[in-house]
Amino acid sequence: MAGRQGAEWVIWRLAPETSGRTARQIYRDKRPIERSLAGPRPFLVGRDEERGRDVYAHRLFFGIKLDEKRFRVESVTEDGRRRYWVVGPGKRPDPVPEDQNWRLVGGLAAASALPVAFHPTGHLLLWEDAKGCFHAARYATDHWEKTEPLPGGLCGGSLIPTPNGIGLLHWRPDSDGAELLMQPGRSAVRKAAGGRFILPPAVTADGRGLVGVTREGSILLLDYAPIEIPSPT
Repeated sequence: MAGRQGAEWVIWRLAPETSGRTARQIYRDKRPIERSLAGPRPFLVGRDEERGRDVYAHRLFFGIKLDEKRFRVESVTEDGRRRYWVVGPGKRPDPVPEDQNWRLVGGLAAASALPVAFHPTGHLLLWEDAKGCFHAARYATDHWEKTEPLPGGLCGGSLIPTPNGIGLLHWRPDSDGAELLMQPGRSAVRKAAGGRFILPPAVTADGRGLVGVTREGSILLLDYAPIEIPSPT
């Protein structure tokens, strides 16, 4: 959970307790934080030389506002350690010994970057540039390897990976429902075409519906629209 506290921006971790949930601060910054995401998989964070094995941890990813025109995607572990930046303005870290590869996991150059969503497997981080166009940063075993624009120059609205990882749902505020985008070269299929969401919808965990806000006259409604997403072949 992220938000503003006084003159600073803070990320809290909500830990379950016998009496409820306790919020513990894990990160603080004077720069604004936007769009925090939890990575769906553990990432390499170091090496346990005594036991001869790599150390992994789950990470949080978030946008840091550098100035009025630029953002950068940064990350810390779920307990607030091992901070680094993934993609955005800056200089890529210098090479390090192989046993410290976790230090090279970020540093992909871009003029501006805000996190959007993760592919369910966690190897692709979707991000948005200053023009609202979407890109994908690829994680390869122990480091962020490269970043590329999504095929077709996809821009505007919001982008949601399907829960089964087979495609992307692209929502635009001026269109009904959302488009299901599959492999490059295949036609997009419009889903939930009978209604128009006025804010980016969310896809249900089972991939069988979209949930979002619609408008009926002056009334705002929380709607569910069933959809069908093909299974991987």
